Amino acid sequence: MKCLSRQPFELLCGLKVFNKIVKAALEESLGKGDNQPYKYIYRLYERWAKGSLGLIIDLMISSKDKIDNEKWKRYADACQSHSIPTIVQINHVGRQSPMGTRRIVMDTSKEMTLIEIDEAVGKFADAAEIMAKAGFSEVEIHASHGYLVSSFLSPITNKQNDGYGATSNDRMKFLLQIIDAISAIVPRTFTLSVKLNLNEKLILLNSPAKLAMSP
Repeated sequence: MKCLSRQPFELLCGLKVFNKIVKAALEESLGKGDNQPYKYIYRLYERWAKGSLGLIIDLMISSKDKIDNEKWKRYADACQSHSIPTIVQINHVGRQSPMGTRRIVMDTSKEMTLIEIDEAVGKFADAAEIMAKAGFSEVEIHASHGYLVSSFLSPITNKQNDGYGATSNDRMKFLLQIIDAISAIVPRTFTLSVKLNLNEKLILLNSPAKLAMSP
């Protein structure tokens, strides 16, 4: 009997995956202050690429970060040096604020204006376009863990009164706008996915929150 996890398959978008063994996103603890990949990141992911995986899910890039295009191209080459498709997560941290190297807190949040929402959508699209041009196979919108997109989706943290918060459809609007903006700018063969889960980090909230956005 064949091991199904080892069988190649093709996604509807046309992305070919050699097997169903995936290197999930994780915290490598190798980041630098400029949030750009560098030699230790290249070396680590090239080693993973040698491991006969079906798919690699990469470092998370913030939609607010400034991008060094050449470093991300080199990173894409390292990840896919053995023909393993590689995904990059894109994200906006929203109400999460780092305090030191290992501590994350939920910052005081505020309601976003329509201009800020449009700017955030545009930054997600810009980040996706840069990753596509760098040579990655896919981007994954991070909509979990209390980050900005997650804060829109949750009726607990989303208190918008402008068409983005009253109903479940309203709370989906921000995410759907990001998907539409990315889809309009990347090649049709480029894959787009969304990360969703049930952990909204609400245990760390000390007071009722409006929609969170880090200053």
